[in-house]
Amino acid sequence: MLTAGIALLLFCVMSSGAQAASGEFEYTRADGMGHVTLVDPGNECRTLSTGNGAKDISNRTDTVASIYKFDDCRADGFIATVAARGGTWPPSPTLTVAHAVKFG
Repeated sequence: MLTAGIALLLFCVMSSGAQAASGEFEYTRADGMGHVTLVDPGNECRTLSTGNGAKDISNRTDTVASIYKFDDCRADGFIATVAARGGTWPPSPTLTVAHAVKFG
């Protein structure tokens, strides 16, 4: 009985961490070549515009998004969090370009 309870607990913990964000994450390519929309993005680190970067971000998913200066989402490149359900970045004009995003 204890083994079954532990297995159920592990399943629930692993399942909750693996869910993707629901909704849309939209940004303008930093090179000026249009807008990109990610629909129901996964929780893994995602490069924005294949290294060209992003500006004018709008997070319409149900999950907080963290944006980074580097393509690999490493901690020393953290820029900001973008709130779920309508959060935007940047709050004011900036020369900083986001190169990656991770949800959760």
